[in-house]
Amino acid sequence: MKVVGWLLGAIVFNPLLWLGGVMPGINYLVRIRQERHQWRQAVDRDWYEGRHFIMAFGGMALIGIGGTILMRVTVSWELVAVYGFLAGIVALTNWWHNLTPLLILVPVGLTLITKDGGALHATLVFTVFICITRLILSLFGGQKVSPRMVMNRRHHVFARYEWRETTILPAFVMVGTRQGSIPVIIFFPVGIHRVIQEKTTAPVVRHLQMVTGIQCGLALLGSFTGYSALRAGLGVALVMVSCYDIGNQWWRIHHHSPVVTAATDGIRVVAVRPATPAARMGLRPGDVVVACNDAPVHNHRELYAALQRSAAYCRLRVRTVTGDMKLVESSLYAGVPHEVGIVTFPAAVYSRVGELK
Repeated sequence: MKVVGWLLGAIVFNPLLWLGGVMPGINYLVRIRQERHQWRQAVDRDWYEGRHFIMAFGGMALIGIGGTILMRVTVSWELVAVYGFLAGIVALTNWWHNLTPLLILVPVGLTLITKDGGALHATLVFTVFICITRLILSLFGGQKVSPRMVMNRRHHVFARYEWRETTILPAFVMVGTRQGSIPVIIFFPVGIHRVIQEKTTAPVVRHLQMVTGIQCGLALLGSFTGYSALRAGLGVALVMVSCYDIGNQWWRIHHHSPVVTAATDGIRVVAVRPATPAARMGLRPGDVVVACNDAPVHNHRELYAALQRSAAYCRLRVRTVTGDMKLVESSLYAGVPHEVGIVTFPAAVYSRVGELK
């Protein structure tokens, strides 16, 4: 009965479980508020953060708890406290920046300095499941991203896309005490935050899969090797890969030219609302609408005037991000042009760059 009581107490009274559980709701509310502030509308009202959280947590409950039971992981209260503190920081700052590598860098670095082989072994085991969590989250493939309007130092306005996912990593561990070891289920909130400026999310997803794959391999080798020198070397390599991940993300943000900027010969598509005529027409962020219903458009006034030409139909001439021209058409919702589903830069942005006639 004591064992059951310990397990129930660790689940019900674990603050990290509650913190990780409320983060999808917080992310959703912040995202909707930011989109309405910048774009005058919520781009996607679907609460996909919660749906992705439930899907990822279901897989993690099986992999995390089942895997740690098979490995019979024994850790100290100090290591649990360090991971809990870092995981809380990761969850709370997920809206600002991707700090998940902290869960790898700090504990591994400390154990390398102290040369504590047992702690390093436990750290690498936890790292395996952190990497698996990131791989599962990467399966969503950045399908749901939120646009954000940004101004650079030259006062040029462009759209940047942010991909956020949050889940909880559960683990079954034996925690050493003076009276012996007790079983405990611990929870670590894990968050992913990627800033995307490329034409598609595919390069970012491929890079994330490559990095997490290398991290998983290094962590597995370090967890099962019996040589302390080799384990330490693999720990150093793991830290270096994590540093590369952070540096690569910074380089992509600051050295990749923005793709979605205000266009001079049409209306730039910043985002497409799901289940709308624009979505049915296959429009993508970065496309430029150069004509609507056979009338050239250069700003919002001309776009909506052209939409009024047809009460129930819309025909667009579009230049894609790759430079190809295409014609797309779809019916409207009972002749309501503002429900076409295209999210563009505000009219004030076009006014500032001198594109309004």
